[in-house]
Amino acid sequence: MPAVRPGDVAPNVVLQNVETTAAGARTPERFELYDRVGNQYLILEFYPHGLEPRFHPHLQELEGAQQELQRHGGQVAVVAAQPLDQLRARVDEEGLTFPAAADPDRTAHQAYGLAEPDGGAAPAPAMVVVGPDRVVRYARGPVGGPLGADELVRLLDRLQGREA
Repeated sequence: MPAVRPGDVAPNVVLQNVETTAAGARTPERFELYDRVGNQYLILEFYPHGLEPRFHPHLQELEGAQQELQRHGGQVAVVAAQPLDQLRARVDEEGLTFPAAADPDRTAHQAYGLAEPDGGAAPAPAMVVVGPDRVVRYARGPVGGPLGADELVRLLDRLQGREA
């Protein structure tokens, strides 16, 4: 489990984001967590070894589920421990349109307790859901695997008291 726990104020982090412009080009933009939260739940997926090809099915599932997640009050962003140019190449290769922030020195991973004490990578991806109030509402990982889109929709509904 990440060092941040439900009920903790989410650490604010500032990273470089691979942003999509209106023309479809990818440009580096500032990614500040507190600017991204807005009035929805922010689903942060942390990738301590970067966006490796083995995550292709999961990333594609998230890409295809963006509108459904937004209808349920959520938005996805990934934080990958890799340089911006490598992240941009992976994002383009995957065709991702949600925010992808580069964390090459694992600053965000460390702030969320997802790095080893020596600054090294955790063994697997992790996920943290931050509420509109900037409070951690859910934390998972770095073991257990990512949640699928259907599970994320149910989680968002539960966090907002809309359980079926």
